[in-house]
Amino acid sequence: MQQSQTNVSKGSDPSTVEEILDTDKFIASVRKHFGLTKEKRTVCEHCGEQLYKMDDGRCANCGNTAQGQAKMIWIETDNKLMNKRGVESFVTTLRTNVDRNQISSNFDRKEIKSIMEDFHKKWAMEISREWDNYGVKNKPQAHKIVRDGSNVIWALYKRAQDGDTLDMIGGISSDVSKTIREQNNDENTGIGL
Repeated sequence: MQQSQTNVSKGSDPSTVEEILDTDKFIASVRKHFGLTKEKRTVCEHCGEQLYKMDDGRCANCGNTAQGQAKMIWIETDNKLMNKRGVESFVTTLRTNVDRNQISSNFDRKEIKSIMEDFHKKWAMEISREWDNYGVKNKPQAHKIVRDGSNVIWALYKRAQDGDTLDMIGGISSDVSKTIREQNNDENTGIGL
């Protein structure tokens, strides 16, 4: 059975490679999926948390003088799967498995399955230990969180199966190199000093 390869358009440029390997953009989408949204809020300059002023003019989180700046921060939505603490813990665990080197590696199906199962076990144990601290309401919700997390790992590594990401990047590099060579040949007037 032949593996399907991802096609790269002829107009690819180096920024396409960066987009393929942009794990920060991916992590932001994971945060949104699990119930966070990025909004502009006033953040305490002392503790870095959203600023809530007490009557005496101090930050409710850290107790220092309430001073802050408007920044884009992640906040919980009403239909969240976990609270912010849980989502950030998930992201920390996910980042140990997802970086630009790993997703651009060459994995076979057995290796991907092993990575996914390991992540699934780690995260299932984490959810069971931190159930209340992460705002998990019931078993079906916990199951959905663990399943979705495992699917995220599977999808990322599946993209790297048999070097598909490397092939995609190689195709982009070939397009860019060919374009640069053609431009150099067309405009090759020597070095002007």
